[in-house]
Amino acid sequence: MISRSDSYLIDEFKAKDGSSVCIRPATIDDAHDIVTSVESIIKKGTYLQKERIRTVKEEQDFIGEMQRSGNMYAVIEFNGTARGIARVIRGELQMKRHTGMFSNVAF
Repeated sequence: MISRSDSYLIDEFKAKDGSSVCIRPATIDDAHDIVTSVESIIKKGTYLQKERIRTVKEEQDFIGEMQRSGNMYAVIEFNGTARGIARVIRGELQMKRHTGMFSNVAF
């Protein structure tokens, strides 16, 4: 079911195994789950384009900057825990504001 909250779209559905899944905008409160999940991927030896893991404070700051810049930073919440992210970072130049760079990670 897609709903609207504070002008953002939120999509909630059940996965094939019955798990609850929600795709919604990232919030400052998601920082700990995001950092923990990225850390677990790196420990497993899975390739990520990261030289180091952000601290929770750095992730909170990043989420805030994404919101202030009008970029999209979505969380994929699996059974109440942020387990994936997707983001689109808009072009910085005015002539490229209609373009974006997409990246995603599923934990």
